[in-house]
Amino acid sequence: MSGNFIQLVSLLLGAFFLILAFRLSRKDKEHSFAPVVIIISAVFFFGGLFHVSGLLNSLTVEQIVCWLVAGAFLVTAFRFLQKEKISLAFTVFVLAALFFFCSLSGVQGLLKTGMLSAVTKQLIEYGEKLNTFQLTMDTMKKELSEQQEKIESQQQRLTDQEVKIQNAQINIGQQQENITNQYAQLFAMQGTLSTAQTNITSEQKKIADIQYLVSNLFEKKAVENISTANTNQCAYVSLENGGAQILFKLQDSPIPESVEVFVLPGSGMNIPVKYQFQPFLVHNILFLRLFKFDLNTSSISVEYVKDTRQTGAYQKIEVRDGKFFVDNNFFLDPLKPETIGVIPLSSK
Repeated sequence: MSGNFIQLVSLLLGAFFLILAFRLSRKDKEHSFAPVVIIISAVFFFGGLFHVSGLLNSLTVEQIVCWLVAGAFLVTAFRFLQKEKISLAFTVFVLAALFFFCSLSGVQGLLKTGMLSAVTKQLIEYGEKLNTFQLTMDTMKKELSEQQEKIESQQQRLTDQEVKIQNAQINIGQQQENITNQYAQLFAMQGTLSTAQTNITSEQKKIADIQYLVSNLFEKKAVENISTANTNQCAYVSLENGGAQILFKLQDSPIPESVEVFVLPGSGMNIPVKYQFQPFLVHNILFLRLFKFDLNTSSISVEYVKDTRQTGAYQKIEVRDGKFFVDNNFFLDPLKPETIGVIPLSSK
């Protein structure tokens, strides 16, 4: 395909797109596309000219990029001009002209020459800095060598001192072994004395408890008769097997080992029956389980020795939803005795 034919086709396409741009510029809704079509027309015109003059083969990537950016800025300038943004259109148009100017072969050569010159200058400066750094490193190596010689001399002196210290440590180790043996003997004696002291303290407590019981056995002894129908001092929950879980509130807190409980059936000969199990006791609250007794007529008799060391007492017992409450706090679930709650103790 001859060069004249390619040139003719390029110029015809350029003319076609130029006429199309003028037609689009007269339409209200499509006039914004006119700048884009003008750029396309210019591309075809320049392409035909460059092909004939041989410039198309000498184009560089930098020139093509500059033309594309300049074309984009030119289109943007036309759009700002259509929106009557004159200052912005002028600024963008100047940028487009600058990129067109930079696309010229002579300007490209100047830019590349300037960049090469700047790079060469930087390389020369870096070379000088490397030489300076090398000289500094040589000086530091020499100083380090001198310091190494001093350190080796000091190390030899330290080695001699370590030999002397090791001999001294051997003597100290022998003395320390003797001290350790003596300390072990003292520690064994201390353990023996501690065990003896613990035994003495335990025996003293037992003697104190016995003395306390003996001194208070008669003057602090109390007997309380409590009816199961007395809701102020008794609360119970009936069980399916005919038994009942019962809470009793005593006037005072007893010594646990001194408590004896007798159950009076309240019918027939009303013979007291001793409660054979150890009742559960929390301060002045007594908890026990009865079977086959009529709780409307039964009562219990509690004999105990008052524990004057206890200064507090619970004031109120009741049943809520099948559970025991003491002083308005949860105390015990009769079906789960292990769920006993810790509640504050009221002062008398």
